[in-house]
Amino acid sequence: MAEHNSAVENVVYPHHRHSSEILPAADAAATLLVSLLFFCLLCFILGAWVLARRSRNAASWPLPQQSDSVTQPPQPKKTPPAWERDPDWWKKE
Repeated sequence: MAEHNSAVENVVYPHHRHSSEILPAADAAATLLVSLLFFCLLCFILGAWVLARRSRNAASWPLPQQSDSVTQPPQPKKTPPAWERDPDWWKKE
């Protein structure tokens, strides 16, 4: 039966700690990302609810009445600048 060297088995390396320094930051990042996911999901559900509610209630909204007595004045025809030619200028010559 071989004897175990207890001095070798109980060696503790300084960079191998049981409580890692990275774990609190990783836990915080995971918590933040899960919270962000739920926030985005809540915003999506709220937006869908608002759009559905607006589309159901759209029929009850009064439409603005356009009066026939109000007419727009005719727009004057814009004359092209002197340097512009007609699109078919080459046919006229």
